[in-house]
Order: sequence, then C-alpha cells, then structure tokens
Amino acid sequence: MLLVLFFLSGFAALVYQVLWVRQLGLLLGSTAQAAALTLAIFFGGLATGGWFWGRKGSRMRLPLAGFGWLEVGVALMALSHFGLLGAYHRIYPTLYGILGHSPVLDTLLKALLAATLLFPASFLMGGTLPMMVQHWVRDDLGRSRQRALGPVGSLLYAVNTAGSAMGALVAGFVLPLVLGFQTTYLLGVGLDLGVGVASILLAQRNPDWVSKSFSPKERDTGIPAAKSSAASVFITALALGSGFATLGIEVVWTRLFAQVLQNSAYTYALVLTTFLLALALGSLHAHLLSRWQRLAPEGILEILLVLAGVAAAASPWVFYRVTQGLSYLGGTLGWGAYVARVATVAGVVMLLPGVLLGSVLPYLLRVLEALPGQAGERVGRLIAFDTTGAILGSLLTGFVLLPSLGTWRSLLLLAGVYPLVLLGMSLHYLRKAGILLSVALGLGILAWGSWQLPTWQTVTFGAGPRDSLVEVQEGSHATVAVVDLAQGGRAIRVNTYYTLGSSRNLHLERNQAVIPLMIQPKIERVFILGMGTGISAGAALAFPVKKVVVCELLPEVVDLARKHFTPWIMGLFEDPRVTIYAEDGRNCLSRSRDTYDLIISDLFTPWERGTGYLYTLEHYHMAAQRLEPNGVYVQWIPLYQVSEREMGIIARTLSEVFPQVVM
Repeated sequence: MLLVLFFLSGFAALVYQVLWVRQLGLLLGSTAQAAALTLAIFFGGLATGGWFWGRKGSRMRLPLAGFGWLEVGVALMALSHFGLLGAYHRIYPTLYGILGHSPVLDTLLKALLAATLLFPASFLMGGTLPMMVQHWVRDDLGRSRQRALGPVGSLLYAVNTAGSAMGALVAGFVLPLVLGFQTTYLLGVGLDLGVGVASILLAQRNPDWVSKSFSPKERDTGIPAAKSSAASVFITALALGSGFATLGIEVVWTRLFAQVLQNSAYTYALVLTTFLLALALGSLHAHLLSRWQRLAPEGILEILLVLAGVAAAASPWVFYRVTQGLSYLGGTLGWGAYVARVATVAGVVMLLPGVLLGSVLPYLLRVLEALPGQAGERVGRLIAFDTTGAILGSLLTGFVLLPSLGTWRSLLLLAGVYPLVLLGMSLHYLRKAGILLSVALGLGILAWGSWQLPTWQTVTFGAGPRDSLVEVQEGSHATVAVVDLAQGGRAIRVNTYYTLGSSRNLHLERNQAVIPLMIQPKIERVFILGMGTGISAGAALAFPVKKVVVCELLPEVVDLARKHFTPWIMGLFEDPRVTIYAEDGRNCLSRSRDTYDLIISDLFTPWERGTGYLYTLEHYHMAAQRLEPNGVYVQWIPLYQVSEREMGIIARTLSEVFPQVVM
C-alpha cells in the first residue's frame, strides 16, 4: 500500500512539473534562461526541502503521518497557482514599467515570480523521500534493522522515480488532450490529497509504527567520530558530483535529440520519460546490489563509477551510429510508427547509460549504512547535495559547456567527472585498485576525445555537396547555422533541419510585412513577433512607419542575421526607427504597456515545442490589449504544417478574442 502511495506521489509531482513548465513558459517566456530559472528554483526547493524535512522527520513519532501532511501541503500549495498566475499577468507590466528594460532586474523579477509559485510546493516535495525512508527504516528497532537503509532507500527511490516517468508520459501525451490543462492539474492535486490523507490514516491506525527518536551518539557504530564525520562529508560530495554529471549529461542528450527529431512536446515527453525510466531502473539495480553481500560496498561503488563513466563517454558514438550520422528520424513515418521509432532510439541511446548513472546515488545509501545518524536525516542530506549538483550541472552545461565546447566535447567532459570522483573516493578509502581504475578511465576518455566524430553541421550539410556552411553557433537554447543553398540563396537553420527563412524566397519573405502594412491606410507603430533572417522586418522600413519593435527568441539568430543578411534586410540593424530584442516574443509584448497599430506574428509551426504558446487564447488576449483601437493583429499560418482540425482550432481561438477575423 505504501509503495503504491509513493508511486502516485511521484506521478503527481511530474504532472505538476510538466504543467508548471508550460504555465511559466507563458509567463516568463520560452527562452533557455527562463527554462533554466524554472529548473533551478524547482530543484532548489527539492534540495532545501530534503535537508530540512530530513532533520525534522528524524524527530517525529510518526514520520509516515509527516509524509502525509507534506503531500497535503503540496496539494494546497499547488492550488494557489490559479490565483497567483492571474495576479502576475496584471502586476508584471506595472513592475516592468517601473524598473525599465534592465536584463538583470528583469531576471530577478522573473526569479521572484517563479519562486513564489514553485518553491513552496517543491520545498514540501523534497521532504517526501526522507520521511518515507525514516518510516521504513525505524532506528528504534535496532542496529540490524538499520542496515536496511540501502535496500529500502533504493527501492523507494525506484518506485517514486517510476511514478515520475509515468506522470511525464501521461501528462505529455494523454491527460491535457482528454481533460484539458486545468482538469489535469486538479487531478494532480486530488492525487496528492488522496495520498496524504491515506498516509495519515494508516499512520494513526497502526500505533506500532511509532518511531522513538534518539541522539546519533546513542548507537556505537565502532567508527571514531572524526572518521565518521569525514566519511559522511565525502559521501555527500560524491552525491554532489553524481548529480552534477547526471543532469549535465541529460541536458546534452536533449540537445542531441533536438538535432534529429521533430521537436514537439511529444518528442520531448518521450525523451524525458526514457531518462526517468532509466533512473528508476538504475535505482532498482542499486536495490539489488544493496542486498548482495559478496563484495564490499566501496568496491561495488567503484565498479559503478567506472561503468557510468564508460557508458557516458561512449554515448556520442552510440547516438551517431543509431541515428545513421545524425539523420532526421522518421520524417516519412506515420504517427504511431514515428513514436515507436523515437522511443526505440531513445531507449538504445539512453537506457543502459541512464541505468548506470542512476545507480550511483541510490547505492550511496548502502555506503551510508555504516555511519551513525537517523535514516531520514542522512537521506535528506544526500538528496540535498545530489539535487544541488543537478542544478549546477544543468546550468553550467546549458550556458557554458554547450556554447563553448559543443555537444560531443561537453559529453566527454561530463563523463570525465566519474574518474575524478572515483579517484577522490579511492584516495579516501586508500584503495589502490580504485586509484588505478580512475587513472585508466581518465586516460581512456582523453584518448576517446581525440577520435573526433564528424560535427553535426558537417554531416548535415556535407550530405548535399552543393550546399555550403557559412557559419554555425551553438548557444544555450539551440544550435543555429547559416547555409548557402544549392538552389541559390542563403538560409538560417535551427537544430540542423528547421529553416527559419531564406533569401531565395525574397518576395515571399517580404510579403509577410508588406501585405499587413497595406491593410490600413496609416500605420505608424509596428510590432513584429519573430525575426528569423530579418527580411520580413526589413521590408516594413519601406513604409512611413515611426517605430518598429522586433523580438526574436534566439540571440544566435539575431547575431547571424546581422552578419550574413545585410544585402536583403534594408538596413534593419542601422535604422533608428527599429528596436530589436533577443527575447521571447510573447514576453517582449506582454511586459510593456506600449500599444501598436499593427502586430505581425511570424509563420510558426504549431507543433514545435514552445511555439504553440503563440496560438493560445492567453496570448491573443494579451496581444489584443496591446493594439490601438483600430489596430490589426496578423497571424501567418503554415498551411503545409497544419491539418484542417488544427486550422479550425486557430481560427476559433482568434475569433474568441478579436471582433473581426478575416482569412
């Protein structure tokens, strides 16, 4: 019963997270910075919650009831988001008007808004695993029971993570379409409430589950206090390194899959689900290893670190081979076959390395068994350090490693964390075999790095010899390239295959601005959502406009357009009437109360992850508020990328907001 409840707890947590990411994307924008901010605050809440509630749980008579009250608290905190989001949308423009356009202040404001929404709930979530472990491993039953920390903690971690994987899959594929986002969110709230109430009732009806707290000094472990303290610090440092490498590698894997997939919400959900499933299987693997007594725990941990490093270092070559040289996956397949193809490739690339990466942290619980202290407190501290490492790993990888080193070298560098961790561990325990293994693994990864794989741009554009690469930039959000096309003209491509525009279709690109500007006799202020090559925005300068504001999501696109499209953009970057922001277009439009005679929304593919926000009811309501009384909103639609049903949804949504809609 408790395992079922803990599975549902993980399920609800990922349902929340998927919907929180969507809602904060609407509020803060779809930039890499906004996504990183959301992740850092969510993980920060988990880390501090694990530390705080782990200590609290070790002093509770009924830690299971404590777990139940935490679940009830998560549900109540989650309910508050309905009121908070509406308030934010009203407050944000006012605060922005007071602070002005300052990237630093704007980031701080976004962090404050996101923290108010995310931190309380994630802080409570962080305490659920320590509380449940404290209940299962009740120290008052004696030292022999204490040795169950490894098997029990890893099993609970596996069950909770498996629930998270199922939550990510169902929230990504099924529930929003069947129930709608609001009802799906309320389902998560209801699950948490049910789990919480059931846990409280179970605790109260079983008085023999009472845990008697005591000072860690009351148990003689046979380990000197100084040595025990040093070992505890070292194990938590291992957790920090493991979290850093694991989440950093997941960030790089996600970027690699973005090069070969249709980057919809569905493909992202598949990749996330596969990663979480691998971590759950890794925890189950650690659970089985924890019950195996033939080898010392330190020896097993050394082997796990070596295998994790090898698997991480080998994953670039596996990915390259499985995708047949970074070829586009499933471009001609139907929906079911496409999903099966993506799931197969994700499983081949991520499952085995993910299992090995995911085994390290849960197995550290087995090593912790020999140390004094309450189970919940030790688990909470371990989770806090691992999650802190995860925050650092995801941020450093996304904003430093990928832009500076690229995907392949970033993966190898992150794989190199494991021999370093192994070396530190072996020196701590004075294990010669581990020292030799760490040196061999490190040298192997260095040698591996000298066998440079073809970079993605060479493969992609080298396959068509008449196309030539002009320049490529790997940024925190995407990989962007300028290419001279075989058919003539110059284009910008994002994540290998997605073309933003080209000079080859010059008249069509310009018509995206020319036709809207011919609708009204007098248009002075224009907002253009999405820049791409800059050809469409530049065409607006041929008209007697007084102000043109352009927002483009990717800074790399702005930089490459400035460098390589000067002949076709009619002085876009020099004209004093033009202001260009490298920001999310929705966020750019919503944060200021400036109004416009014309708003032009570029031709966005609706199924691309993140761009669907630009077709939402919330976005159109906000855009209508930014129009002058006789203003016009123009939505370009890629008819070759939408079905009749999707076209109907867009038209219906527009007609809900605007008094007159013309196609």
